[in-house]
Amino acid sequence: MKKTTLALLLGFSCSAFAQEADDADRLEQQDNAALTALTDLAKRQDPYALSVLGFVYEFGVSVPKNIQQAIDYYQQACALSGDYGCYNAGYFYQYGIGVPQDNARASQLLEKINAADIDIKIASKLGHTVYEAKAKAETDAEMRAPILKYVSRYLNTADDQTRRIFSLLGLSKSDTLRLAKRWAQQGDPKVNFYAGHFYNFGYSSIKDKDVEAIRWFRRAAEGGEPESQNILALAYLKGRWGVDKAPQEAVVWFERAAQQGNNDAIINLAEMYYTGEEIRVDYDKALRLFTEADEKGASRAARYLSWIYYNG
Repeated sequence: MKKTTLALLLGFSCSAFAQEADDADRLEQQDNAALTALTDLAKRQDPYALSVLGFVYEFGVSVPKNIQQAIDYYQQACALSGDYGCYNAGYFYQYGIGVPQDNARASQLLEKINAADIDIKIASKLGHTVYEAKAKAETDAEMRAPILKYVSRYLNTADDQTRRIFSLLGLSKSDTLRLAKRWAQQGDPKVNFYAGHFYNFGYSSIKDKDVEAIRWFRRAAEGGEPESQNILALAYLKGRWGVDKAPQEAVVWFERAAQQGNNDAIINLAEMYYTGEEIRVDYDKALRLFTEADEKGASRAARYLSWIYYNG
């Protein structure tokens, strides 16, 4: 019941599990009421609320960053429930981040994990891989996008056991989205792409998730990320996700992505020139682009090329 209350107090729709609520948004907007509600639940010993507060202080979400405070909240969550905070707290001790390295203390925390219904060996292997990479990401920002890609590869196709393992690692879908958004604030276009990607794949329970996704894709596209440029172009082409239909703007973004070798953008741009539905037909440009995509192994391009040559 308290978990449901947490989601409602923070102003988000709630699924069966509180961790699916995207409760960081209002905190990132400096919403003191959200932080107060979260803190009140933590005082009532709600383990999930304590775990979220750990994240709040670990990354400085609407409060000054405070690693020791983050560790304290994570440890409290772990002590109350092996479902939250144990891996998060153990991470700091295992890698000596913000505290002296203490493998014994890290092991104590990991032993408190609620291992019911999971393969603890798989959980330990995944946890080691992710947290070792996260430790490197503290000083090497280029590690962040690969971490998000690795985690999402599991979460996007996860069975119940895998979802539970990643939740125990502090990397449920909502946790991972929250992490991506914090890292994205540093401006990395690929990390911004993953923030948008996670909204698209339902990592948040907000109603207009695709509209929110395009906001992150636009930031990534403006930073030069080709997948996001292709997605933004499609939004302009179709007039969707809160973007007004603007075919010429679509061409601009398709061309930017195509120049970086993005096959989807190359084919999408070629289709526009071939069909002439939104811009003037240009078979020469279409042929050149389809040929380029075909040489990269795109099956869609081969189909169009066969039509072009068949019709002369």
